[in-house]
Amino acid sequence: MSHERVCAILPLKPFDDAKERLATGLDPAARRVIARAMATDVLAALPRCARVSEFVVVSAEPDIAEIAGESAAALLEDERSGHSDAAAIGVRWALQRGYDTVLMIPGDCPLIDPDEIDALIERASAERLEVAVVPDRMGTGTNALLLCPPDAIAPAFGPNSRERHLRLAGEAGRRAAAVDVPTLALDLDTAEDLFELAERLGEGAHDAVNTEQAVAELLTDRRILPGGYAR
Repeated sequence: MSHERVCAILPLKPFDDAKERLATGLDPAARRVIARAMATDVLAALPRCARVSEFVVVSAEPDIAEIAGESAAALLEDERSGHSDAAAIGVRWALQRGYDTVLMIPGDCPLIDPDEIDALIERASAERLEVAVVPDRMGTGTNALLLCPPDAIAPAFGPNSRERHLRLAGEAGRRAAAVDVPTLALDLDTAEDLFELAERLGEGAHDAVNTEQAVAELLTDRRILPGGYAR
C-alpha cells in the first residue's frame, strides 16, 4: 500500500449557511465573517503540507474562487448536499486522477499545523492504515478522515461519526485507527468552542491570522459575549 500521492479534500458550506449552531449568539453577518476567515486560514495552510500533492475544494460558496486563489487544484461545485456528500464529490475527483490516498480536512479548524498533517500521513503510511479517523476534542465526532484507497469507506460525518467511521471500516475489513491531531481537534460548533478558540488564538504560535483578526473584531465590537455572548 502506498501513500505517495495524497489529495486533500476540503468540503465547505456556503458561508451564509455555516455555523448555524451559533445562530443564537452570532448574527448571520458575524457567522459569515468567522466562517470565511477560518476557511481562508485552512486554505493558506494546505499548500504548506509537504505530503499533500494537491487539494480540491468542494463548495457552493460564491466567493470560494476568490479565497482559494491559485492554491487549490480544483474547485468543484456542490449543490448544498451536506458535508458527507460534498466529501464524496472530492473522493470521486481524486479517484479519477489516480490518487492513492485522500485526506478530508475541515474548514473550521483554523489552527491547523501543516507539520501535524504530514505526521498524520506518515503515521498512516507506517502503520498501513486504510482508515484514519481524527476525532474532535470531545472524542465523538470526526474532524478529519484519511482513506487509502480513497473509496475504502464512504464518508459519514455528523454526530458520533468517530464510532461510525471505525465501524464502517471494520465492516469493510479495513485496517483502521483513531489518530489524535491536536490542531485539528478544535472545530467551531458551539459558544464554548468559540471561546476556546479565542483563548488558543491569544496564546500565539499559530498562523490563523484571518481568524484571529475576525475574532478580535467581534470581541472589540462586543458582538460575542460569555453566557449568551450576543447583544
